[in-house]
Amino acid sequence: MHKFTKKERLTNKTQINNLFNNGQSIKIQPLQLLWKFNDFESAPICQVLIVVPKKKIRLASHRNLIKRRIKEAYRMNKALLYSRLKEVNKKKHLFIIYQSEEIQEYNIIEEKIKLLLNRLKDTL
Repeated sequence: MHKFTKKERLTNKTQINNLFNNGQSIKIQPLQLLWKFNDFESAPICQVLIVVPKKKIRLASHRNLIKRRIKEAYRMNKALLYSRLKEVNKKKHLFIIYQSEEIQEYNIIEEKIKLLLNRLKDTL
């Protein structure tokens, strides 16, 4: 359960645009979560896209560091969401956007990811 496979990554451009235009949002600084239900039967339970804007974090190495921290925090805590999605038999697309101009520590990012996933779980 503690894996983040390639199938779990959201890469389809039309699905990304659809999620960005029609998705619902939850915001807890420094993260914003856009989500939308997925109707495709062959898709995994949850697909995720993680974005760190170049406007906020200029250096690519810092953006990559933040993305690694977010991926790890999501990977370790996705069981919170997966169990609820299996209960209600739904699938989702998630879009996690980092919105701070400062590099946050892993502990803070993990805490915020937990809060986002719990709020998302409560909306089901």
